[in-house]
Amino acid sequence: MKDSADHFSCQTTITKSGKIEFIVDYDSSNVNCKKCSLDITPDKLDFDKTRVFYTNEKTELSRTELNTITVTSVPNFELFFYDKYQNQITDKTEVNGLVVTTDLVVTDVKLCVANKDITKTSTLCKESNNENERKWQYVPNGENYQLVVKETTTKKEVTFKIKITGGFSDGDSGPLDVSKTNIQPTKLTLTAGVEGSVQLELRTAEGKRKNYWYEKVEDNIKVSFPDAVKDCKYSLAQAEKPGQYKIKYTCTIKRDAFQTTVSVEGKELTQKVTLTVVPAEPEKSKLFKMSGEEIKDQNLGSVSVESKFQMIEKLFDKYDN
Repeated sequence: MKDSADHFSCQTTITKSGKIEFIVDYDSSNVNCKKCSLDITPDKLDFDKTRVFYTNEKTELSRTELNTITVTSVPNFELFFYDKYQNQITDKTEVNGLVVTTDLVVTDVKLCVANKDITKTSTLCKESNNENERKWQYVPNGENYQLVVKETTTKKEVTFKIKITGGFSDGDSGPLDVSKTNIQPTKLTLTAGVEGSVQLELRTAEGKRKNYWYEKVEDNIKVSFPDAVKDCKYSLAQAEKPGQYKIKYTCTIKRDAFQTTVSVEGKELTQKVTLTVVPAEPEKSKLFKMSGEEIKDQNLGSVSVESKFQMIEKLFDKYDN
């Protein structure tokens, strides 16, 4: 407090935003003061002070402790922004102008951020086929996840340790790595007309089973045969665990070994499946001359006594193999 001939002055540092009222006492008596209030606005935004609330449970995420969320419901987060004195930023234009992303690592679930007055919200991105929401349901339980909130201009980010419950006990929810995806066995001998199968396991970059089943597997996993092979077909079915599929083959023509190509999400696997087709059980026989010409006439003709007549009888399955 300083005084001069006709007034007093004072200096102070105020760190709390809001309306401030001054009360002036002189010789223990209140002095009428017409301009003794101030509106204190927050300092500039400090992204390191960002706070995130998990609105499903109405709880604030801790920056130091493990935070638990569940896959049984769509996660919803609300982001609040502050200055270095922990005053909330209330300038809507400033908050809306922030370019913020949120990522749940390590998963391939996509989170989208939207403006909400003086805060931002983050939840699962909407997709027409609901694929993103389905991926969320397949995220395995674990304690090694992170919610990363990043401001793209300054590259600043805040991280929250996440524990996920309510889901599968094993597997990996990271992005698919086709180069790690595995087929067993890679060689298969088929009997004509009889189905045989191999198992395809989708895997992540960590070489772990991708814990996810496609809603429309035929749109994402495809098998191609050599151009000359027209009689073979395939079908797909879920196997024991998410990310595992049975590729079922059926062929009707006897063939030596040939390769088939499997593609996942449009990318060919380096592993090939080699098929060999053998005849089915005999169902009929055919007669042939020694020259190899088939004898189709039921009347074999006549031969003289003691003359030699030779022919070959061959067995065939119902597919003429």
